[in-house]
Amino acid sequence: MITCTKCGLEQPASNFCGGCGAPLAQAKEVKKEPVQPEAQPVTPPPTTENVHHAQPKQSKKPNITMESLKQHSGNYWHYFVETLKHPSKMGDIRYFNFGLISTIISLILYALIPVIFANKMINSLYGFANAFSNGAVSGSGLLGIGTFIRVFLYLGIFYVLLIAIILLLSRKLGTMENMKQGIAQLGAFNNVLNVAFLVTLVLLLLNSVAFAFLLYALIALVFVYLVPLFLASHYFMKHPTKDAFISFLITIITTLVYVVIYYSIFFDKISNDMNLSSFFDLMNL
Repeated sequence: MITCTKCGLEQPASNFCGGCGAPLAQAKEVKKEPVQPEAQPVTPPPTTENVHHAQPKQSKKPNITMESLKQHSGNYWHYFVETLKHPSKMGDIRYFNFGLISTIISLILYALIPVIFANKMINSLYGFANAFSNGAVSGSGLLGIGTFIRVFLYLGIFYVLLIAIILLLSRKLGTMENMKQGIAQLGAFNNVLNVAFLVTLVLLLLNSVAFAFLLYALIALVFVYLVPLFLASHYFMKHPTKDAFISFLITIITTLVYVVIYYSIFFDKISNDMNLSSFFDLMNL
């Protein structure tokens, strides 16, 4: 192969260029040599002498119990704040555990506050009787942890049975799907009352006894009776066919009958555990 010096066309050897017609007598034959690839440097294989094995870092195993506790406490705080903002919208079955916890806290405060109130009253009455009788009356008669446990059981059993009746009626006469849904909604309502219970407890500890007692009586009425009735009406109003007012009347009558029966059976025992007889004995001095 030769290349024309005039036009640069590469062509077989001949006298004239096939592209421009110029004479090719003086053109030199160009031989194309294959391009040899550049030699790549060869890297020697690693030997065992210069290979350093990395030691895996030992990470601390997380405490699963503490992590779970932190997560649940954070979730409960978020749930608590949301129930204060929109309690009627927190009745989803996903909040059943939180609703149950809130209701248990309400029951503890519901039973604890009257025991503390009774202790303050007993202490004051004993002090007054001792001063009035020139030291003839001795003792304190304060209520202990055992009394609190018994009162908690009495009030707790009463409340649990009352809520069971309310939830059964809400399911039969309303739109409540299951018990867990009702407890979740009840716990959301009780969270608001827990704040009021805590305020009452603080007032009682600050010796604002009269105001704390009146506030407790109001909150207890709402907690025991009005909130469960509102819970029932919450589901009665959504029923497409049954009349909500009739269902509400049936619930009121049923719960009133239950309250009368329960306290007619257990009132004497509760009053004895609360040591109410001491009040009347001291007042007669």
